[in-house]
Amino acid sequence: MVPASLAVTSTPDYDISGLTSGLIYAYDTDAGWQNSNIVDYTEGQDVPIVFVGDKYTTSPSPFTYSFKFTYQDKNLDAIAFEDIDVSTVKFIDEEGNNITEPKVSFATPIVSYEKKNGVPEFMILTVNVTDGSPIVGTVGKFGLMFELKLKGPNQASLFQGSSITARIKDAPDTNGNKSLSFPTTRYYGTVEVMKEFTEEYSNIPENVVVNLDDDYEFLISPDTWKSTNTDVEPGEYTVSEDFIAEGWTYEVYNSTEEFSSEMPPGNEIDVKSGETVYVKVINTYKEQQKYGDVMFHKYFEFVDETETPTSVNINWGEADVAIDSDDEWTELVEDMGVGNYPTSEDSLGDYWTYEIEYYVGSLDGVSEDDYTAIEPGGEIPVEDGLTTHVFVYNKYDEPENPPNPKIGVDITKTVDTDWHYTGGGPVSYIITFENTSDETVFNWVDFMDETSWNHEPEDVSNFEAWLDKNDETVDIFMTDDGRDFFDNEWPYDMVTFGGFEPDDIITITYDYDSGDFGDGTYTNTVTGCAWMGEIDLNNPVCDTDDASFTVRNRTVTRDYDPGIKIEKDVDLDEASVGDTVTYTIEVENNGDYDLEDVTVVDEMIDETWDIGDLDEGDSISKDFDYEIQEDDFDDDGLFVNTAVVTGDWSRGTVDADDTATVEELIIEVTEEDVAETTPELPDVVPEKVVLPAPAVPQALPKTGQVPPELFYGLGSILMAAGYGLGRKKKD
Repeated sequence: MVPASLAVTSTPDYDISGLTSGLIYAYDTDAGWQNSNIVDYTEGQDVPIVFVGDKYTTSPSPFTYSFKFTYQDKNLDAIAFEDIDVSTVKFIDEEGNNITEPKVSFATPIVSYEKKNGVPEFMILTVNVTDGSPIVGTVGKFGLMFELKLKGPNQASLFQGSSITARIKDAPDTNGNKSLSFPTTRYYGTVEVMKEFTEEYSNIPENVVVNLDDDYEFLISPDTWKSTNTDVEPGEYTVSEDFIAEGWTYEVYNSTEEFSSEMPPGNEIDVKSGETVYVKVINTYKEQQKYGDVMFHKYFEFVDETETPTSVNINWGEADVAIDSDDEWTELVEDMGVGNYPTSEDSLGDYWTYEIEYYVGSLDGVSEDDYTAIEPGGEIPVEDGLTTHVFVYNKYDEPENPPNPKIGVDITKTVDTDWHYTGGGPVSYIITFENTSDETVFNWVDFMDETSWNHEPEDVSNFEAWLDKNDETVDIFMTDDGRDFFDNEWPYDMVTFGGFEPDDIITITYDYDSGDFGDGTYTNTVTGCAWMGEIDLNNPVCDTDDASFTVRNRTVTRDYDPGIKIEKDVDLDEASVGDTVTYTIEVENNGDYDLEDVTVVDEMIDETWDIGDLDEGDSISKDFDYEIQEDDFDDDGLFVNTAVVTGDWSRGTVDADDTATVEELIIEVTEEDVAETTPELPDVVPEKVVLPAPAVPQALPKTGQVPPELFYGLGSILMAAGYGLGRKKKD
């Protein structure tokens, strides 16, 4: 269709409505416009050439179209084209008509050449529009058309994104060709953009815009989250995304294959003529952290000039906030993440308690009635952009009759063994001495170590003593045998170690050579005492503990041969399912040592027999009744079970086992047996015959025996006939 504002003259042979925008075509008088076929020409003939545009565009005057001709034969020494007649340069509409209004003027085309090593390689044709411009249109195509006169038996190609190879008819090239051919190539590239979101995207706009630099804009809607532009000029572009919403970020992936999993990330894409670049823009949403402030306010109630601390810690989440009197008992914590935080107060000592209230927002015009009270340790909210005020109230409630503080020490002594043989040892002792007082600090300590034997200091070795204070260990006694420690007449001074404070522990370890001790029990008693203030030997705080061990004479050990025996028998060698068999189990102590905890376990018949003690040479037996079950027999028709007996002696355990086997019996009835024993029925059938109920067999016959339905049906007849059923071993 020709826009109404265009004036044209008819040249219907040049219709370009079916041509592809962005390509260059040559005109064949027989086949019309050609881009990929071979067109024949003779030397000196004018070749109509057209460059197809996709729509009428407005361009300010002047503007330029540039075409480049390249030689295929690099040995040419002459140009293959005549100069172009300016009268042949024109615009045509999609029906091939010349556009005459508004008038478009062209300057004389400029022809320039590029040479390589003195040989022409390119001819560049520049067409300048000097007057007027094409009319803006919304439909149809337009073409820039000119005629190219060929000369000489040479080859050349023309391309403006596309390429044309010109061959002169009857002037064969090195391959014998005599034609003009047109390889197909698009001038533009295609870019397809797809959006992908990793989170719910209810908070983003309805449409999203993706840009290639400032040249191309892709408006992507939620319908498909995809947009395509087929007319992107070749070149490199940076892909960017317009702002979606707070918290959204994006990454760009691109590939020449449609949304390939191998798409490499990157904002740069390379658009090439006739090719498609696929771009995937993936959006990720990250919740934005919001912050608020917290202001702590500390209040004390003073009672009887009770001394208050100068600084108090508030445990706030995982941090401690120090509130001190220098800041008028307030402390501001800024930029806390929005959320709820538990809060508590470090202990101020006995009789101090605290309460907490809070208020979120400005305190202007707010009364204490507006505060929210929470239990100690409760949670405080932090809200975005607001300040939470936390009020901590301390109260001192001293009892009228405060309890007396506890004063005490605790001593323990242990030895590493209960006994050893004569000639053994040494033994190792551990003594711990702890200040169990509430508040009392002792300045002096002393120990007395008494033994039930004649103590020899030279028999003491590896003596060590240390003080555990505030999670630290301090060596306090370094003598080798402890004589300076135990035998001093004056208590040991603890002041240099900060005193013996509540929860402090003194630990003493040493070894004692007991190799010469005879048979008997040896007791070691230790007493630890402590004094506070100026030492007064008459008023210690003391505690006592002892530890004992025994020495035994070595004896000759006899070599014993303990043993146990079990025999298991069954009263029937053959039985069927449902039969009851009796197992007899006999256990004998056939060793030379008395046994304890003698137990028989027979898992197959689910029996456990606790015998208890069984002295040397004694025996015992017991019967067990068992009803044969359907699953007891194995595939060979055998029921095999084993009884195991165990017994304990002073140095271990003895055991034995025995097995009893029952073979399966089956009932077998043949049809001949039934026929021979069936009684003749009378000619007259009595009105009513009462037969005894058939007995249900304990086991159904196996394959090859009487079918179950026949067996049950003949039951009463067989019984009436006195038929005797026998037993038969399974084959």
